[in-house]
Amino acid sequence: MPKDLRSFIAQLEAKSPEEIARVNKPLSPRYEISALLTHLEKIKRFPLLFFEKVKGSDAPVVINAQASRRLMAIALDGKPEDLARKFGERQSKPIPPVEVTEAPVQEVTKLGDEADLTEVPMLTHYDVNAAPYITAGVVVAADPDTGVRNTSYNRLMMAGKRELRIFMAIGRHLWTLHNKFERRDQPLPIAIVIGVHPLFSLGAQALTPADEDEYGVIGGMMNEPLRLVKAKTVPILVPADAEMIIEGKMLPHVRRTEGPFGEFTGHAVPQDERQVFREVHRCPFPGEEPLGDRAEPLVAVKERVSRPALRAKRVLLPSVFEVEGSSEHARLDRARDHRRVGFQNEGAGHDPFPVDFIILALNGQEPSLA
Repeated sequence: MPKDLRSFIAQLEAKSPEEIARVNKPLSPRYEISALLTHLEKIKRFPLLFFEKVKGSDAPVVINAQASRRLMAIALDGKPEDLARKFGERQSKPIPPVEVTEAPVQEVTKLGDEADLTEVPMLTHYDVNAAPYITAGVVVAADPDTGVRNTSYNRLMMAGKRELRIFMAIGRHLWTLHNKFERRDQPLPIAIVIGVHPLFSLGAQALTPADEDEYGVIGGMMNEPLRLVKAKTVPILVPADAEMIIEGKMLPHVRRTEGPFGEFTGHAVPQDERQVFREVHRCPFPGEEPLGDRAEPLVAVKERVSRPALRAKRVLLPSVFEVEGSSEHARLDRARDHRRVGFQNEGAGHDPFPVDFIILALNGQEPSLA
């Protein structure tokens, strides 16, 4: 049985029931789910949360799949103190994906005008947020010349039933791919993957060179070949066992307003001109929509930062056996004892990367201003 979000939930319920909680009471995706997470965070509780009933949607919401080192250790079949080592070992041993012809993620599809982003239970975390957001969608794009696939997390703001606006950090792989297509006056085909095993998420965040196919890295992280299927409307292979795929194109030479958005740092980033997306395909399975500005992504990012930092620190400090950092955006992690080294990039407390945003349109159509 392939590793997917459902198998991970079943594993927790069978072997670690204290690490999962189901919420039966209907909650609103606007503030209420975030309020519960904030309460649990204050009392230092980080179970995987399964919200079975979300107001305004037929799909449930799963949050906190990566919210603690214990959960990530369960996913990796190891101990919390071994996460950095196991991450490094698996990242260094990629496993090529395999293509299949039928996939659970495509059992139900909605194309064209049938696709409606308002049916997806996107969360509005804070009153400062301009709109509901997808914060745990893995964006997949491919290099037009080499075919190498890139995976990345990018926040996506809903701007209509078939339009999203996406934030990208300048200089990262997705930004580079969009620039390549934009110079050719072509849209960039992408797929947004929602609802995956935590190890898929961990592999999708690995720091890799631009010429390394990240589906192979994800396979190595999961310790099994990732099953892929042809997307319905874009020339991309997508994960066969995800809960939801949203397909579309990132338009060239088009920018629209995105934000403001409340970040995990406790500060809001202002609105700016970003790019746009329109949905062409959706599968109404239970979707994973973890909060992008709370504890969950920091655990995964911490592990991918820890490993290369550990190698660098050992060159200078041979006695150091573990380095722990919160994120590339450098929230300071204080040294907890003589064995751990906290580190911080210059400019901590500020956004160290200038950002750009893209407009994605379904079927290559110009987004409506309505």
